[in-house]
Amino acid sequence: MIGAFRRRGRWRDNGGCRWGALLLLVAVLAPLPTRAAAGGAWIGDEQAPTLRHGGRDYHRTLTPPDGLPQGRVSTVSWRYELLPLNTALQAALCHRRHCVPLAAARGQTTGFAGLPVAGAWTFHFGMPGEGQRLAPRLRGGPLQLIVNYTTS
Repeated sequence: MIGAFRRRGRWRDNGGCRWGALLLLVAVLAPLPTRAAAGGAWIGDEQAPTLRHGGRDYHRTLTPPDGLPQGRVSTVSWRYELLPLNTALQAALCHRRHCVPLAAARGQTTGFAGLPVAGAWTFHFGMPGEGQRLAPRLRGGPLQLIVNYTTS
């Protein structure tokens, strides 16, 4: 069969065979049309609260900038600083009545994926105890939130 398409080491133009091969190559290499989702991110910066007593909820709320397009959350990244480090610290990030515990001072989560990007985001911090004064207190440092989202 191959011999029917070859003659003296060259491909013959057997009824448009070259064009068929070229079209097949273009079809394979051409990207398929897809509907790409646009997206973006917003970044919020604040100062973390200073924790002075156990058993209390200390929080900071960050709001997205005005004019943010309607979209859905894809990933959320955070970082905060409370010094000195204390392994008993409890931290969570909440958005629209949905909270995700934060196991570390920095990280990323898909736990809010699919929620509307608009609305307030609140960091909650606490230490165990019933109002006891913390010695030493946990001094709040920089706090940052990065919310990545998609729009359709």
